[in-house]
Amino acid sequence: MHIQIVTYRVEGVSDADFVEANTEFAAAMAAVLGLLAKVWLKKPASDGYGGLYLWRDREAYEAFLASELWAEVLNDASMLDVKSAHYGVMEELTRATQPGLRVL
Repeated sequence: MHIQIVTYRVEGVSDADFVEANTEFAAAMAAVLGLLAKVWLKKPASDGYGGLYLWRDREAYEAFLASELWAEVLNDASMLDVKSAHYGVMEELTRATQPGLRVL
């Protein structure tokens, strides 16, 4: 498994407008091969948003980075200060710390 964390800002948008504006993108993300899940993030009382992406493996993550969908994200003028970081998953320790959700 591979993890990607994306953070960005969107100014002057209500939560309802954000959800409406991203419904189509969410459907497109759900169809990306190798994506196990995306958790949508919102920093309370701010214009900070983000996503936690769980990828099947590094290859799926890298394929996404080469995709038109990711290019759309990077070229979206409404998303400010976009940052993306990626991490491998330490599987042995992760298996030991899943009391309420089975990721592995």
